[in-house]
Amino acid sequence: MAIADVYDALVSPRQYKKAFTADEAVNIMKDGIGIHFDPVLTDVFIDISGKFEEISKIFLENEDESAAVGKATL
Repeated sequence: MAIADVYDALVSPRQYKKAFTADEAVNIMKDGIGIHFDPVLTDVFIDISGKFEEISKIFLENEDESAAVGKATL
């Protein structure tokens, strides 16, 4: 769960930071192998990180659409 949570936090924009690109997020997470993340699980994550990027884009697009609808109804 920590791997997915950290990836999401890195690639999602926040009030206090811009979103990192998927490649930047993966590189940051590589730096945490054996320190913050289990090496075996992180290797699996890296192998399928393209899927994480696809899913993240879908969620971010849906958030943008929801925000636009919310502003239009105010």
